[in-house]
Amino acid sequence: MNEIVLVTGATGFVGSHVAERLLSSGKTVRLLVRDAQRRKWLDANNFQIAVGDVTKSETLPAALHGVSCVVHCAGLTKAKSRAEYLRVNAHATREFARCAEQAGIARFVFCSSLAAAGPSASGQPLSELDVPKPISSYGVSKLEGERAVAEECRSTRWITIRPPAVMGPRDEQFLPLFSMANRFGVYTSAGSAAREYSLIGVHDLSRALCAAVDTQSGVNEIYFATLPTAYSWRAVANEIGALAGKRLRSVYIPELAARAVGICGSAWMCMTNRPVLLNSEKVTEMLASGWSCSGEKILATWGFECEQSLRDVVRDAWNFYSSQGWL
Repeated sequence: MNEIVLVTGATGFVGSHVAERLLSSGKTVRLLVRDAQRRKWLDANNFQIAVGDVTKSETLPAALHGVSCVVHCAGLTKAKSRAEYLRVNAHATREFARCAEQAGIARFVFCSSLAAAGPSASGQPLSELDVPKPISSYGVSKLEGERAVAEECRSTRWITIRPPAVMGPRDEQFLPLFSMANRFGVYTSAGSAAREYSLIGVHDLSRALCAAVDTQSGVNEIYFATLPTAYSWRAVANEIGALAGKRLRSVYIPELAARAVGICGSAWMCMTNRPVLLNSEKVTEMLASGWSCSGEKILATWGFECEQSLRDVVRDAWNFYSSQGWL
């Protein structure tokens, strides 16, 4: 019998790609979902379905029964408070890792984030040896999730992958950038400082997470998975502009104005009690000195490197948005 791999977050962007890749490699894939009817991208006939929730520990033992490996992609990327981020990204991850350990799961793969490490100095990509210095509640919660996995998985082997910004089919967070470029021929840049950003396409991130399922080397470690080069926002916008057939103009937003927008977003979040993506913390992340990381460790340990270039990643996202009528 094929080994069973349990994937969380499979109704979302990254998790759905991971589930499909594992399935195509011949594995039996079980999806942990809160609603058996909510399968936005996946055909349930191809997967085992376990109804449960990582925040409800009583649902986890049944989901873990017979499983050999977990790929934990579920998590909050926007929330109304630090406590909410910590509840899902840290505390629930700890309980999930503890349940996996108790169930005798052989491997626990955790999809974290560059936000857990914090921003990079200008022109200096982060390595896994750098002391983490997250600057947002999201980053703090993902770092706490990393620590929880390392602490709870004693006999279970674990691997944590930290991706930077992820782009590709099914993603919605980059959609406003593509839409603005396509409709108005512009992109926005906040603050006057030159910054570089690491990126990865979802095709390559799912490859890295699936490689972590099978590797026998380099376990109980943290890895960045990223394109080998960090890019300016202009370079990314130029690739989008080429597909839109337009030479994009930069709309400069002064730092004070950006921070004012963030304050308004946070105020609106407090008034409505609903999460808002563009808030004060998000603006602080946007204005940081840079968000670049090095993929040298994962290359040296597993021989892993991205198959796609920046142009490939942008084109895949563009083609998907176009096919869905989102542009």
